[in-house]
Amino acid sequence: MLEINCNKCNAKCCQNEKLIPVLLPSEEKKFKNYSEIIITPYRKLKVLKRKQNKCIFLNNKINQCKIYKKKPFDCEIYPLSFKLKDKKTEIFIDKRVCSNLKKMNYNKKKLLSLIKKQQLDENWIKAYNLIDDF
Repeated sequence: MLEINCNKCNAKCCQNEKLIPVLLPSEEKKFKNYSEIIITPYRKLKVLKRKQNKCIFLNNKINQCKIYKKKPFDCEIYPLSFKLKDKKTEIFIDKRVCSNLKKMNYNKKKLLSLIKKQQLDENWIKAYNLIDDF
C-alpha cells in the first residue's frame, strides 16, 4: 500500500505535537487504553494519547515505534492523508514533517479502496481534517 523508508528517520512524525494519529472507528477498541477523546464541531474522535508531546508508542532511546507492525491506520499511511472534496475522498501528501518523501511509493487506488472499506461517514472525515486545530 505505502512504501517509505523510515529506518534512518528521527521519528519526526511521532514527535510532532501537531501530528496526532486519529483512530478509525474499527481501531477504537484495540487502542482504548491508549487513546483519548477530542471533540470537534462535527463529532468526537479518538486519538492516540501523547506523552511529553510525543506518541506514547515511541521508543525514545532508538526513535522507533514500539508497535510498528500493529500501528493504527493513520500512522500506517503517513505522510499520506485524506480529505473530502466535492463529496469524494481524496488523498494528499502532508509535507510538513516527513523527510523521506522522495523515497515514497504508494498505490493511490488501493489506498482509496481501503479508506472506502472503513465506511467513514462525512462528519468523521470532516472532523479528521480538523484535528490539527486541536
